[in-house]
Amino acid sequence: MSKPRKQIILNEILFWKQNKLLPEHYCDFLATLYTEGEQEETEQEKKAKQAVLAKEKRTNIVMTTLLAIVGILSFVGMFALSAYTAVCAIIAAGVTALLFVRAAVVALKHPSLAVLYHIMAALLIFGITIYISTAYFPKNDNLLFLALLFNCALWLITGIKQNLLYFTLSGALAGMIVIGYWLYLLL
Repeated sequence: MSKPRKQIILNEILFWKQNKLLPEHYCDFLATLYTEGEQEETEQEKKAKQAVLAKEKRTNIVMTTLLAIVGILSFVGMFALSAYTAVCAIIAAGVTALLFVRAAVVALKHPSLAVLYHIMAALLIFGITIYISTAYFPKNDNLLFLALLFNCALWLITGIKQNLLYFTLSGALAGMIVIGYWLYLLL
């Protein structure tokens, strides 16, 4: 076996050992088997950070954190910064698109991260529609209720089509609350 390939396998074994993906004695056995008993322990621990899974984990953490920070800042900026609201809305739209792309990329390997990306994107879409409704039609409450119902319908349809229970429930419950409140105001 070539040396780079052997090193990749050893890095993965060490990553498994550090994250308890396999029992420690299994990892020790596999490491001894691949190193033929020649490598030192301290050198191996340093190289565990170079494992493919470790790099992928760091990439996911960095991407999630970056998208969350930019998403939160643009969401807050839409409503708090009166001079830059349009810019923040455009940034929020871009972040939403990135969230959907990132969710599609990580959906197979990390379904829990895909859920987080979906929820963040749904909240940004919600913020954008509320911003547009209140910024361009400030005195029209009926349009605001229609924007809320649009979001609820979007969540409900997405939940049914993608078989996502959290979107189905949130869309149905929020839709009932919005319709109930709207009827309450009309009476």
